[in-house]
Amino acid sequence: MPIPNFSAPANWQLTSVAWWHVQGKQAESIDLACRAASSWRGMAENSQGLIDQMVGLAFYAGMSRLLSEILSETPNEFELPTSCDEAYRPVELKKFPVCESIKLEYRMMMGIETDSKTVTGSSPDIEGHDGGVN
Repeated sequence: MPIPNFSAPANWQLTSVAWWHVQGKQAESIDLACRAASSWRGMAENSQGLIDQMVGLAFYAGMSRLLSEILSETPNEFELPTSCDEAYRPVELKKFPVCESIKLEYRMMMGIETDSKTVTGSSPDIEGHDGGVN
């Protein structure tokens, strides 16, 4: 199963947030950053695959880094928009079932290995070397 390329929308979001900030529109840039972070967090929380979770968390972290840089240049009395409440609410560990994600990834890989055995009559061993005919 191919993995979608999420870098284009993530880069567009980061660029948009930075552009609004340098245009002097702090409220808009911070709101957009929080909404984007919330979306990436939602992807991570609602994904069943390990790769999807890690991609969501990576882009969430990237947006959070940009937001922290913007906030460092924003006056202390600036009130955060409500969109930041959702993006940065406390983490519920049950929302990140990494063990289940790892099990799913393992089952997917075992399915791929089973398919390759059917086609070639062999499969790679655990270290990736050709194990010969099993």
